[in-house]
Amino acid sequence: TGWHGSEFWHLLGYLRQHENHGGPVTERVKAYARDERSPHRRLLAQAWQEALDTGLTEETSILQNGSFENGAAVATHWGSWIVSTGSIERTTEISRSGDASLLVNRLERGGPLQIFPVRAGLIAAQAHYYTPPSTTSGTITMSLQLRNSRGERLFSCSSGSRTLADTAGEWAALELFGDVPAEIDGQELVEARLVITVDNAKDAQVYIDDVRVHQFAFQEDTDSTGASEESPDLLLNSGFEAVESHIPDAWSTTAANRENRLVSASSLVAHTGEQSLRFTNDGSAYQMAWQDVSVEGNTVYELTAWVRGDAAAMANLYVEFYSELSRAGYLRGRGIDFDGLSSEWREVKINVQAPAAAAYARVYLRSKGQGDVFFDDVSFRRLVR
Repeated sequence: TGWHGSEFWHLLGYLRQHENHGGPVTERVKAYARDERSPHRRLLAQAWQEALDTGLTEETSILQNGSFENGAAVATHWGSWIVSTGSIERTTEISRSGDASLLVNRLERGGPLQIFPVRAGLIAAQAHYYTPPSTTSGTITMSLQLRNSRGERLFSCSSGSRTLADTAGEWAALELFGDVPAEIDGQELVEARLVITVDNAKDAQVYIDDVRVHQFAFQEDTDSTGASEESPDLLLNSGFEAVESHIPDAWSTTAANRENRLVSASSLVAHTGEQSLRFTNDGSAYQMAWQDVSVEGNTVYELTAWVRGDAAAMANLYVEFYSELSRAGYLRGRGIDFDGLSSEWREVKINVQAPAAAAYARVYLRSKGQGDVFFDDVSFRRLVR
């Protein structure tokens, strides 16, 4: 696939550990995510950026029951590949997170598997495993098999084999990162089979937990035909023509922005109609306006806007998802910065996937830097395949 799994996961681990609230490497990743000169590097940076925004948790995983919390002796949604001697069963004896894990007990060869749908685009997988300190034998490997609609394997990739004794007594990880093509030899790829294989471990116990597989929302239906003309705009007053006390109707902003007119309707310029939404930046934190809309879980949405502004300023599209509109109901958020602004109007967009539990989205228009930024003709639509 031309990608290095260790590169993706190692840098992600560094950013989480050392730059959880931002830093120079994080800023470089953001810059690469906007740089169109190197498509390969830009895709990788966009994947890192989305991974930081979403956390790549079980909630965002396309794999089901990856923490093995559901089930009895058998973990829900999981099957077994081979089982020569020994057993595979759900256990609450040891876990990396939550209350349960999957125990591969004294197995000569075999392991758990799960089949799930995939689409074309980048894919990242990670599985954690633990063996007792006394472990001396056995290896473990994670493989991803891409299959057609008949369940025939067209391609497979692997994390590489790990010797269990090398990490005995501590949790370790198997990692994959690659690119799923739309088809191979004219056959469409529609599903994947993830297998975690344990070999020559008839004297060992292997605990598996926190298995995740992620595909990235920024690549979902990014072609121009992805959004149906019948898909309605969920935002009200998205052209900012209706205004009450300099703030467009249906839109909210902070008290400071309202009082200081840092966010306000403006008739200075407009993409269409008579007005746009103007952000006045002074180099401090984001200025912002937002609107809440109802959404469906496990659905991809596209946020689009037309922007123009001063070269020293930056526009930002950001979406937060909630199960209920409260701090406790927050699920996740994702946004992208757009720099290189000018006096010419420019269309910008971001695709975001609502988590399964999402009922609401808070759609933000934001800006920072120095100078003015204008937004107009904003839309937030459900993408229809």
